[in-house]
Amino acid sequence: MGTLLAEGIGDTIRVSAAGDPVIETGIAKQILISLGLYPAPKLQLIVCPTCARTEIDIAGLARKVKKAVITIDRPVRLAVMGCIVNGPGEAADADLAVCAAKNKAFIYRKGKKIATVAENQIIPMLLRLLNNL
Repeated sequence: MGTLLAEGIGDTIRVSAAGDPVIETGIAKQILISLGLYPAPKLQLIVCPTCARTEIDIAGLARKVKKAVITIDRPVRLAVMGCIVNGPGEAADADLAVCAAKNKAFIYRKGKKIATVAENQIIPMLLRLLNNL
């Protein structure tokens, strides 16, 4: 679907998702942003879809991170990843990334590990680092 839109074929996008239909609009918007067909927000929050390696509530952590950084008004790519196996590679192009493990997280800046923090220190550390970017 994305390829067709990128090639200029079609002018309508329809996305179906289980659950609340309101999320469908957000998914469609993200597809258009990734294709450069819709303006990207200054703050981009990338969250992994989770897998069997995830040892924390990644959706809950992502909601907390989103709430904490919602007022940031400058171009920043922030990734919240659910594991330390694939997370670092998948988030390597993010300005800051959280790669969560059980009861802790590894923080990366531009693909390089810079800190290990307890789970309850993830958001305070991200906010400190974001203020210094």
